[in-house]
Amino acid sequence: MRNELLVIEDADVHLSVLPKIAAQAGFNTTGVSSVDAELKFQAPVLNVSASEEEALYAPVRIGNLLELNVHPPFAKPTNLTLLRGTLKQIARDTDRWRQVRAAGW
Repeated sequence: MRNELLVIEDADVHLSVLPKIAAQAGFNTTGVSSVDAELKFQAPVLNVSASEEEALYAPVRIGNLLELNVHPPFAKPTNLTLLRGTLKQIARDTDRWRQVRAAGW
């Protein structure tokens, strides 16, 4: 079973590339262009943005308030090696969480 991932990206070119990179790490990816689109999404949330640092973390704070599974953001330009490593870690964490839930914990 592949893991689910939400990517929030306002630039169409990046929104077309990031799901391909995530697929290589084992994710089925839903791409959206705004935070509003994530409100009912249960999979891990990864934000990639060219915003200044304060604005870069705003979606993380909002996602945490909404009890979403939000991971630290990636600034652009994005280090693809670091992105791939982070996606692999998210996949491992998601697999462990799925196993815990299946065991009834």
